Amino acid sequence: MGVQFRKGIIDRRTYLIRKLLNSPDNREDLTWLHELTLTELEKLYLNEKHKQVQ
Repeated sequence: MGVQFRKGIIDRRTYLIRKLLNSPDNREDLTWLHELTLTELEKLYLNEKHKQVQ
């Protein structure tokens, strides 16, 4: 199931990539984000979110 945005629905993978791109650590090299599987992206997103809380 997708996430609702202004211009329509996007898939979970695209949503996670966009969220991870907001992290300063991920702005230098973007190609590796697109090579990850959905499960790997979700783990990475949870780790980034956990870092922001600390």
